[in-house]
Amino acid sequence: MAWNEPGNDKDPWDRGGNQQKPPELDEVVKKLQKRFGSVLGGAGGQDVPPIPGAIKFILLGAILVAILFASRFIVDAGSKGVVQRFGEFHHLADPGWNWRIPVIDKVSIVRVDLSQEFDTKNEMLTGDANIISISINVQYRHADAKAFIFNVRDPDDTLQEVTDAAIRAIVGKYDIEFIQRQGRDQVARETRELLQANLTRYGTGIEIDAVNLNNTEFPVQVQDAAQDVIKAARDKERYILQAEAYTNDLIPRARGEAARVIEEARAYRDKLVADANGEAARFLSLLKEYQAAPAVTRERLYLEAVESVLSSTSKVLMDTKGGNNLVYLPVDKLLENSSPGTLQRPNPGSVMQPSMSPSGLQQQNVPSSSDANTSRLRSRDRN
Repeated sequence: MAWNEPGNDKDPWDRGGNQQKPPELDEVVKKLQKRFGSVLGGAGGQDVPPIPGAIKFILLGAILVAILFASRFIVDAGSKGVVQRFGEFHHLADPGWNWRIPVIDKVSIVRVDLSQEFDTKNEMLTGDANIISISINVQYRHADAKAFIFNVRDPDDTLQEVTDAAIRAIVGKYDIEFIQRQGRDQVARETRELLQANLTRYGTGIEIDAVNLNNTEFPVQVQDAAQDVIKAARDKERYILQAEAYTNDLIPRARGEAARVIEEARAYRDKLVADANGEAARFLSLLKEYQAAPAVTRERLYLEAVESVLSSTSKVLMDTKGGNNLVYLPVDKLLENSSPGTLQRPNPGSVMQPSMSPSGLQQQNVPSSSDANTSRLRSRDRN
């Protein structure tokens, strides 16, 4: 017969012993009193007299005080207390006095205002396939206490790994010259932004305050070649600065020269226009006079032309009417041989009257045909 069949009163766990009933509650209490009595100095195995009421209250008060001391905890300023009840998040405790249930609640204190930092150094490839060794300093805070405790198993190690990944990603975008010179601040700024974005996506509860590039250098194996590259880069910058200085000196002078030539051209243009306007006005006024008195105006123009020609020459040829003689006046020679007061240079518009003897005049015989030619020329000029 099976042990669980109806009518079978045997206990399957009974190993042949007698069946015993569970002890009564009163008996258990009495046994505990006897044991405590033996510990406190009473006779073991004998009935313990009941505890007086005053002592019960004292013991109860002591137990309550112990529970109170075990229940309270203090959260410092700038920190947060993460309270877990049975291992599950219950609430955040603010700075000051706080309470918990002993044994059941667990409290973890997290500094949320303390700025921490760490340094890391790694070798990595740049965008132009050069190897560079970069050391950076990262300053961070545990801004979200709950996320810092629950979301990531080891937030500090996670921060280290995410930082290495972020700096490698940013350095791989730029060439080595940009990273070592003008791009240091930009690389640090972009690294901080990428690092914060990844930490926020992972829910680490960490906030990055700053990322600083401490040093960017070449590995030891390539330092000699790197120094040559740096020297060439410095020479390049020096030549660029010299070229810019030459350009800054040459261009203003060229612009000034161009402005001067333009101003001279404008002045020359204005002069030509003014002269042309004056000539046109003089011609119009002369036209009016000629229309009023043609013969007189023609004679005056002839005399003015002859006067302007003779005033600028030192030799004069004169012919005589009705004769074949042509008188030659060497004015320059006469001026040299005469005294300063004897002969004066004629002024334009005045008649020259030299005070000299006829012996100073040179006469030349001219064929008779010259008289006719001279008369024709004079009549033509007058007409």
